[in-house]
Amino acid sequence: MFKTILFDVDGTIIDTQYVMTRSLQKTLLEEKQLEVPLEDLHFILGIPGREAIKKFSENDTELETLLTKWNNNILPE
Repeated sequence: MFKTILFDVDGTIIDTQYVMTRSLQKTLLEEKQLEVPLEDLHFILGIPGREAIKKFSENDTELETLLTKWNNNILPE
């Protein structure tokens, strides 16, 4: 008898790769006027969002602004 059921959701049931890279692409365009091709954003997959955003922010204030905007673009109201 099984006591635990484990689901591997990301990459099997759903794929968040496009959502994550596209939302960051949109954030960078809106906030920094940077046009970054989606394929150049694949490095963000598998690392914490804060680490990904550090590559594009010049200071802690901008980092927090970009993180907030990115999160809002991932899950729009």
